[in-house]
Amino acid sequence: MHYSARILVTLKPEVKDSKARVLESVIERKDFAQNPVCHTGKFYQIDIESQNSVSARHCVEQIAKEVLANTVIEQYEILSVEETGNESRDYSFSGN
Repeated sequence: MHYSARILVTLKPEVKDSKARVLESVIERKDFAQNPVCHTGKFYQIDIESQNSVSARHCVEQIAKEVLANTVIEQYEILSVEETGNESRDYSFSGN
């Protein structure tokens, strides 16, 4: 069966997010908003083959932990693992 997983990797709260600080500064300088709080991260969509949803989630967990995130300074969140059947793959990101 085909599964599609979405994973978000961000810095741990205690790690300084310098890109986010720069983004906050730019947002304030351009008067888009006052006192914005930003966080940066990486979004991944991974399509895999697996026997069932339990093994698919386990596989995605291992990928996130061992490949995508540097767990010393980053944390990850598996946003979804969904069966996709044999549909064509959509690699667009809607931001939701």
